[in-house]
Amino acid sequence: MDEATKVLPIHPFTDELARSGVQAAKVSIFVIFSSNSDRPKYKKTFDYLKEYNPNYELGLIEGPHDFHLTNAKEVVDIVKRYFDKYLK
Repeated sequence: MDEATKVLPIHPFTDELARSGVQAAKVSIFVIFSSNSDRPKYKKTFDYLKEYNPNYELGLIEGPHDFHLTNAKEVVDIVKRYFDKYLK
């Protein structure tokens, strides 16, 4: 990982913070992850999104961390399907 992209939190990201943040979100949420990523690290947050947000979706794309650069067409296709579903 590029050290320049790391952000140090001012406060720890607790389970309660994740839950309350997800409960407060009233918008559709679409997350795209690489199938090779560290998704288990975010499992609880994804579980909260499924529980509290009826318009949450998780899209998986094969590829490395920078899959949006190496698999741009797949990213465009999956985002287009999401927009088509919710903007019609």
